[in-house]
Amino acid sequence: MELEKIFKDFLEKMIQLTLLQRSADNVFKKEIRALELYKNEREKQPDIDNKYFDLHNMFFRMADTGEYYFYGHVDRSIEEKELSTYVHKNRQYQWILAEAYEEFEDFLEGIYACAAYHDHNLWPLGDFGNIRFQEIEGKNFKWFLEQAERKKGGPKAIIKDLKKIFPIISDAERNNSLNIDLGFAIAMIEMFRHIIVHNGGRVKNKDDFSNKIFDKCGLSKKGQTADEYRNYILYFFGRDHFEDKILLLERPIKGSSLHGHHKNIVEDLNRYLMAYAHMVYIALDKHINTLKNNM
Repeated sequence: MELEKIFKDFLEKMIQLTLLQRSADNVFKKEIRALELYKNEREKQPDIDNKYFDLHNMFFRMADTGEYYFYGHVDRSIEEKELSTYVHKNRQYQWILAEAYEEFEDFLEGIYACAAYHDHNLWPLGDFGNIRFQEIEGKNFKWFLEQAERKKGGPKAIIKDLKKIFPIISDAERNNSLNIDLGFAIAMIEMFRHIIVHNGGRVKNKDDFSNKIFDKCGLSKKGQTADEYRNYILYFFGRDHFEDKILLLERPIKGSSLHGHHKNIVEDLNRYLMAYAHMVYIALDKHINTLKNNM
């Protein structure tokens, strides 16, 4: 397996997720426009009793008799329907981000496998499994990928080992043109993915949540930098219904002269994943090329 193909395959997955997000946004805009039209028409006819816009009956069939069991009836106003549309869009965005992080983890496993496939000395002996070092020669890429997927500690341990092998990665995490510690960004996205998958995107305690992110990336919890990153984490929460939920909807850009100019939160976070992946890819590519030139 060529190193470049692993990176390009990852980018292709990110392309598809970007298109999925844009499609979800287009559907959302159509729904909101339809709701706005309905509200405008309703205002023209104030005498008509049309409080409820959205009516739902819910049922299932009982296993013993086959009869219907009605378990819910919901009447929603136009305002409640509008909020539901925003909530649904946010949930779609959450799952797109979660899937993007999982694709990033798959990339890390592939790139780590590629590292040892080209240079066995890049792995600690324990990563090869129950096999003698002399028997490794001749193993195909699939075998190395299987070992990488079994690595104790998973993708987090892969990043840790890659930073030991290539110190330039650690340096680039902190010193880059993106104005963010990429190690922090990856840890934050990982925690977002965890809370999205396991708790519906709801965070019970934001301080504890922030501290876990700091623990993951090894940043100090005190000082000006920590305060700045805590505020950055809080940026991903909203108000009212979204106060305790990871909010990934587009935000208006303050001070922008362009009407309707919004910040694409999901795409920005996904770009951090791609920037980190590219950083790792370049470091390993240089190493492999050096090996080839010295042969």
